[in-house]
Amino acid sequence: MTNVPTPTGLESAVAQRATLPRRHSSVCRNLFGPVDHDALNRELKAKLKEISERDQRRWNFHFETDAPIPGIYEWEGMSAESMPAFYQVSEVGAR
Repeated sequence: MTNVPTPTGLESAVAQRATLPRRHSSVCRNLFGPVDHDALNRELKAKLKEISERDQRRWNFHFETDAPIPGIYEWEGMSAESMPAFYQVSEVGAR
């Protein structure tokens, strides 16, 4: 006889279950509840408008219309030729 212990019924079932191939089922969890897309879009637009208005006041420049507005800065136009080369548009890989 040998002194090797044989598995009990429970150990045998656990070992058998561990060797069976697992079927992967997709799982989708909804951690924060349903999303109200309309409310989310309204909130996003309001926040973007708030940021835009803050930046307009900060820089006294209307970025949507590319026009200066009265404020502490005095904006003036410059010709492209007077700008350093690294500010000018360049085409990469053009031959």
